[in-house]
Amino acid sequence: MDITQPRRKKAKRTNEQRKAGREATAKMYERINEERRKYKAAIRSLAEEFGTSEEFMATQMYAGGTLQKHKKKETLFNAFLHDRAKRAQLDNGTSLPGGTSALGILSKDVSQHGHWNNLPEEEKERLIQQLRDDKEAEEKQKSEKVLPKQQGNDIESTMSSVTAKVDAFITAGLPGSIKVAGKGQVNQMRTEVRRLVLEGLQEAVIKKNELEGFDDGEVPAQMNYDNYESRIVCKWGVELIGWTEETIENPAKITTTLGLRRLLVALEKKDCYWCILAPEVLAVRVNEMLKRVEEGKEKTRKKRKDAGVSRKQQLGKRKRSSPEEVHSDADDSDSA
Repeated sequence: MDITQPRRKKAKRTNEQRKAGREATAKMYERINEERRKYKAAIRSLAEEFGTSEEFMATQMYAGGTLQKHKKKETLFNAFLHDRAKRAQLDNGTSLPGGTSALGILSKDVSQHGHWNNLPEEEKERLIQQLRDDKEAEEKQKSEKVLPKQQGNDIESTMSSVTAKVDAFITAGLPGSIKVAGKGQVNQMRTEVRRLVLEGLQEAVIKKNELEGFDDGEVPAQMNYDNYESRIVCKWGVELIGWTEETIENPAKITTTLGLRRLLVALEKKDCYWCILAPEVLAVRVNEMLKRVEEGKEKTRKKRKDAGVSRKQQLGKRKRSSPEEVHSDADDSDSA
């Protein structure tokens, strides 16, 4: 008689356990994102340094080496055997005496005596180099024949390559084998630049507020590229250092992929960062900005027509516009 054990109910977790679990999960993903940003920064840096695409560098970093390279290492034994066979062929005139069976006999003879391992270093290097040169010469001369085994190897290598590229895409968030349009990639870099600039700005202002004793102080909701000096530097007392392009401007105005990548790498490596201005330095910057405004060299923010009027009052005014008033205007136009 088959008696099945009753299924045990899973113990319910307490609120404290659930809270601890959520915090642990959030911390885990925070660390994952941190390491992923470092990984992506390394990929961009290497791609820029060596003039390659990020897709190629991401694949190489994930795969751990050059893909689809299947070359046997030249050993001293094979080099010595190749030299003996080559000499025998030269003595015979065309091919090795005895055909393919003679090569097996020669290989057995060389392996049993073992004196090939006691050769001088220069002779060892010469034999190995000779084997490499002869292999390369043979590859250039022969016509490629695709055998079923080679086809299988090629398919296996291709699948391994695709797997590595997809894994690189998942790991680094980069298009490994999945190609995206050039415009999409540029837009992605611009979005990342804006995010890093804004996050750095907010972190700097929060730190400045804490140093001044305002833990709940105001923090900028967005970055103002067009009025950077007046609306960011002079208002918040912070400055962006290490901008890689000529002037600090909206990333949308940076039209080259190289420029965007250079700036993104600098932001991720913290070569481009926000710093808090000393009070005396900030005072000088404010005075210089006001002087430029007086001279008409810097535009000030235009005053809104409804400045000083609350949002509720504006909405109420719109609601009071009755259909009768609109209709009377229409009547006047008809009578004209």
